[in-house]
Amino acid sequence: MAPSSIAFAPNVTPVTFNDPLPTSDTTSDPILFPPSPSGGSPRRLTHGKKRGEDYIPRPPNAFILFRSAFIKSQHVPSGVETNHSTLSKIIGLTWQSMPHDERQIWHAKAKKALEEHRKKWPQYAFRPSHSKSKGVTEKRKVREVEPKDLKRCAKIAELLVGGKKGTELNAAIQEFDRTHVPEIVTRFETPITARSFRRSSSAP
Repeated sequence: MAPSSIAFAPNVTPVTFNDPLPTSDTTSDPILFPPSPSGGSPRRLTHGKKRGEDYIPRPPNAFILFRSAFIKSQHVPSGVETNHSTLSKIIGLTWQSMPHDERQIWHAKAKKALEEHRKKWPQYAFRPSHSKSKGVTEKRKVREVEPKDLKRCAKIAELLVGGKKGTELNAAIQEFDRTHVPEIVTRFETPITARSFRRSSSAP
């Protein structure tokens, strides 16, 4: 009995799960956020991680391809935002606000990337890792707790989808910052007051 072939679905993220798969094989460049002319690999190993020679990277999904091209093309200049975590939030909001047709182009690119991945590594099978230690999880939580002005992030995403980039985006955000009162969203522990401190210290 010949073994049956296994087909893998394209990778999805919370923001791409509800998007239907592209019906055509169009690979035309997006209008709003065209990829960087330099091209290159969409994913790079970070944080000094060393992989074995038999390591096979996951095929990039539509959002990963969009995010990589967005960062390489520097659609958000350093004068507007330099914090990597906040920039990621802006990219996520931009992706959610993009027109359906624009996202479909990236889904088509992801489909093509998946086909090329299967040709290069036909033996690939996605196996999620569940070996993360408690210490790594706690460290990641701390890293994610950073102040983000969500209204400013949403405004930048709105301007980007509206077609403003580079110096135009910089000027528009400078005008926005003149009247905008930052609303920092983060998580803090409940402050310890003198009363609560005395109560806890006197408890058995």
